[in-house]
Amino acid sequence: MLEVVEATVVTPAMRRVSLCLSSEEPFASKPGQSLILVLPGDGDEPACRHYTVRKYHEAQRLIDIDVVLHGDSPANRWARNARPGDRVLAVGPRGHVTLKQEIHDHLLLADETGLPAVLSMLEAMPQAARATALVEIGAPSDQQPWPVRPGIDIRWLVRSNGASAGEAVNLALREMAPSPSVGRHAYIVGETAAVRSQRHYLLSCGFEKSAISAEGYWRPGRIGGHDHID
Repeated sequence: MLEVVEATVVTPAMRRVSLCLSSEEPFASKPGQSLILVLPGDGDEPACRHYTVRKYHEAQRLIDIDVVLHGDSPANRWARNARPGDRVLAVGPRGHVTLKQEIHDHLLLADETGLPAVLSMLEAMPQAARATALVEIGAPSDQQPWPVRPGIDIRWLVRSNGASAGEAVNLALREMAPSPSVGRHAYIVGETAAVRSQRHYLLSCGFEKSAISAEGYWRPGRIGGHDHID
């Protein structure tokens, strides 16, 4: 059980809800993993939604969850209306797209729904690691602060009007034509069809299946849940 401590604006399209663990049980998550939040639904049934643990503040036992605001849905209403003292049940952490600490060369592909996972993994990388991130966003105002240091390159790709989700990443990825160098790992999260397309492209570039972690965070018409893509 988690209790809301505060809710703040990250960008016009992203709201952060900070939640405190309400019991003394231990908590640990790997960068990129998510919680399933059991939220009030439209009817009698609850709405279960996956959200990445953006950051865990161990000393305060606080969990930051970033929610992309789009349309009128149970999750959006919860994030917009969350107030200190509200309680929510969480299941997890879970998820197989997590930072490979032993890897020194990383490629991260995401849309805005995957941005919390990308930033969480970038912040957790050792200083010697290298990373390139292609992140598709809806507007320039959706950019967020990221770790600025040698070896980390994050490219913000603004989605064109009317473009399909993932199209900007698809184009940038093909222009990059990444090579599967020894010790390189790719992480792909976002809209399911785009994730599949990007994974297939990396395989055609010579990446081994074991060098790609991919998960569909959403797809049109599906309510809740993730698509495991392997």
